Amino acid sequence: MARSWEYSSRRRIAMQIVLWLIFGLTLVLAGFVSHWKQRSGLLPLGIPIKVGDLMMQFPKGWHVVPERQDDELSVIGIPGQNMAGQHTAVRILQQRLHDPSLDAASYLSNYTLSSALQTAPITFAGLGRDGVMGEYDDPDDSDTDKAPTGLYAVTIVPMSQNKSLAVMVVVEVQVPFTRQDRELLRQIVQKVKLAPK
Repeated sequence: MARSWEYSSRRRIAMQIVLWLIFGLTLVLAGFVSHWKQRSGLLPLGIPIKVGDLMMQFPKGWHVVPERQDDELSVIGIPGQNMAGQHTAVRILQQRLHDPSLDAASYLSNYTLSSALQTAPITFAGLGRDGVMGEYDDPDDSDTDKAPTGLYAVTIVPMSQNKSLAVMVVVEVQVPFTRQDRELLRQIVQKVKLAPK
């Protein structure tokens, strides 16, 4: 192998330029592939709708049904007939809380009645809040009082000095959970925001 001092200065500079070009093109290609893979799992979203204190978006072609139950207001998005089989439903729930000390992980554990739920951080970009996401698999789906099997994301938004708003997004699907299910959860979570007063 030739030693570096055996090359002329022009040849050394030319080789360094070629190596830096290859390195730069590799970084650009890696960024493009990463962006393409991330975007490939996303569904196009419909127009934003206002429900209660929130603005939210569901995938285009989905049927949206609001529900009110006690102090909870939820909206269920159900895929249209041409999308059957992709996802069961997406539920966005909002509940006013009178306990400002309740955190997102505790709220999720209380809702699913599962203290052993594994959670990971997730950011609700539209709300400017961090939250938690978890995967809940109910082995006994026959109990209607329990939370449905699915992917959950929760954050708590302070509203006033002693009140807050729990916001939960649920992708109701059967196990095994897929990458597309997780991407749908992240995509909808990013678009939830407070409605203008």
